[in-house]
Amino acid sequence: MEEVKPLKIESTTETVKPSIKNGVWLATWKQESVGMNWFKHCGPGKINAARSTLLAIQTYTMVNNTLPSFVCYYGWAYSKSKGGFYEVTKVLEHDMHIDEKYHTPEDGVPGILGHDRNISCATSDSFTEHYDADCLDHSGYAIAKMCNEMEIDFRCYKFLSPNRPYVNQDKWVEDCLAGAEMMRKMCEGRFGDVPSE
Repeated sequence: MEEVKPLKIESTTETVKPSIKNGVWLATWKQESVGMNWFKHCGPGKINAARSTLLAIQTYTMVNNTLPSFVCYYGWAYSKSKGGFYEVTKVLEHDMHIDEKYHTPEDGVPGILGHDRNISCATSDSFTEHYDADCLDHSGYAIAKMCNEMEIDFRCYKFLSPNRPYVNQDKWVEDCLAGAEMMRKMCEGRFGDVPSE
C-alpha cells in the first residue's frame, strides 16, 4: 500500500479592509466633516438631501460604471436625552401625519426604515421637542429613502447633542469638531485607505 503523505496548505491571515472609495459619503454641513475631504455636503433639509444623494450616486455611477456599495450619511443631530457618537439603524419620516403616524401616502417606501439594533433618528423639517426617536435631524430619512429605492446599502452615524445651530452656534461648532474626530477614527478603523488630513 502506498504511503499517504500529509497535505500542506499554505494560508495567510492578512485581512484586507474595504475602500472608502466604494461608497458615497454625505454630510449636511462642512463643519461636520472637518478633516475628511471625501465627504460631499448637501445643506439642510430633506429636499437638499434627496437631490444631493441622487446627484452623488449618479456621479459615482458615471465614473465607476457601477452603483456605489453604500451611502454613508454622517452629521450632528439634536437629542434631548443622549449625547455622543452613535450609529443610527432606524430612520423615521417625522413630517407625514396624514392618515397615521409615519404613513407616506401614494408611496411604496415605508415611513420607517431600518431596525432596532441601535438608535433611531426622526427626520423633520423643523426642530421640535416632540419626536418618537432617540434624536432628530433634517436629512436622514430622505437619504435612506433614496437608497431604499435604488437598493443601495444605507449607513448613518450621528453626533448627538442639545446644542442647536443658530441657537448656540459656538457650542454646536465644538460638537461638530468632536463628532468629526470620532467619525474619522471610526473610518480609520474600518477602511484601509483613509487619506491623511
